[in-house]
Amino acid sequence: MAIKYQVESQTEIPASPEAVFPYLADLARFMDWNPFPKMDPSTRSTLSDNTAEIGATLSWDGKRIGQGEMRLTELVPGASASYAMSFGKPGKAEQATSVLSVMPSDDDGSLVAWHLSGERKFVSALMVKLIGLDKMMAKNFQEGFEQLRAVLGK
Repeated sequence: MAIKYQVESQTEIPASPEAVFPYLADLARFMDWNPFPKMDPSTRSTLSDNTAEIGATLSWDGKRIGQGEMRLTELVPGASASYAMSFGKPGKAEQATSVLSVMPSDDDGSLVAWHLSGERKFVSALMVKLIGLDKMMAKNFQEGFEQLRAVLGK
């Protein structure tokens, strides 16, 4: 039995959507603010050659954060980038979808959102609930947004 989940976090950034979007849609630039490698210094990351095109991939392997991959599946220019996510060893990995989006905010900045959704097996869902993983993920997303602000000089 699979249980659906979703985690979302958003923030305002005092930069234009045009300035923010490349950091959502290009995996090389995503690495400039990705909060997860800092959690696990043992992490080895590998980028495909085409980091800003459909099919681009970022794979990782770390002692604490484990193995995984994200693959760019859809781009809406200036608005969003969607990724197919895989967490865990090939053949046993959990699949998810991540969407990074940006839109103008009322104060000439940007509203940036990070959305992750998928399904977990019952046992995994129970463990996630017990340790509060979804709340931790939302906190990690916010830490990423802080790093994005720093990268943008805002």
